[in-house]
Amino acid sequence: MLTKSLVTRFLLIIGVLQLVSVPALAETQSWTGYLIDQNSAKQLTSGKDNEPLVTNYSRQTAMKSQARKSGFELYSNGKRFKLDKNGSKLAISAIEHSIKTKGFHVLIKGEISGDEIKVQAISDLSDTPVQNVQ
Repeated sequence: MLTKSLVTRFLLIIGVLQLVSVPALAETQSWTGYLIDQNSAKQLTSGKDNEPLVTNYSRQTAMKSQARKSGFELYSNGKRFKLDKNGSKLAISAIEHSIKTKGFHVLIKGEISGDEIKVQAISDLSDTPVQNVQ
């Protein structure tokens, strides 16, 4: 027969194990794709070839106040991923410093949380061939 003390200890151990295992689930991942602001991303449609839109997305459009305020997304393999606030700041910086004036091909490292990437880093891939890393 289990005593109340033994049951309490067992539940405490289970709780500690759950807390310890949660951080292990949040794993850094990588994605490649194109940066686009959320207002412009509204033009993207599923089932359609959106490559011309994202590869022609310009620095001039990205630097507009409305684009900056809307936040940024990554378009990768036909999917859209919202970037967190930090990711949007890093996206603006990547676009500002890119050698290209349109079509901002990047590698993003971070953690996915729902439909949003919590961005740790963005690297410009303007001079490298397209590749998918996941």
